[in-house]
Amino acid sequence: MSKEEKEEYDRKEMQIANKTRKIYSSFSKRLIGEKEYNEVYKNASDSLANWKYNNLVAEFQYAQLDSLLCFNSKRDSFFWCSLRKISIKKRLC
Repeated sequence: MSKEEKEEYDRKEMQIANKTRKIYSSFSKRLIGEKEYNEVYKNASDSLANWKYNNLVAEFQYAQLDSLLCFNSKRDSFFWCSLRKISIKKRLC
């Protein structure tokens, strides 16, 4: 595969991923409401900041929450992803 073919392939894969991401995001926002979605996102982001502040994140200087949150149909749990690897330190107690 030539460099140009690889770039074209990567571009198409990114388009598919972005389309899929929009579908999941739209579903979650319709399921729980955009205001609630944004509130959960903010709280999750704040949790990451607190982990860093309290020295619970071991390997990286900073962790960033992905913008996509996926809620289940019961609306009682969600999945999120960090854009960086996070290692949680073991508690001593």
